[in-house]
Amino acid sequence: PGAKVVFDGEPLFVAPGKRELVLEPGRHELVVEKAGFETRSEKILLVPGDAREVSWKLYRPEQYVRYEQ
Repeated sequence: PGAKVVFDGEPLFVAPGKRELVLEPGRHELVVEKAGFETRSEKILLVPGDAREVSWKLYRPEQYVRYEQ
């Protein structure tokens, strides 16, 4: 709860939530951010007739595992 969802630079909603959009084909960017968590972002290329569903989980930096050889 409390993560900010931004689409193409415009705030969409604060999670938890769900939003259905009808968009123009082309390049778009989705960003999810919350203080204390790693920001997630994805660049999306939509083509006519495309449909997408996106669901993300955010992690704190200390939840990542480091692997060194």
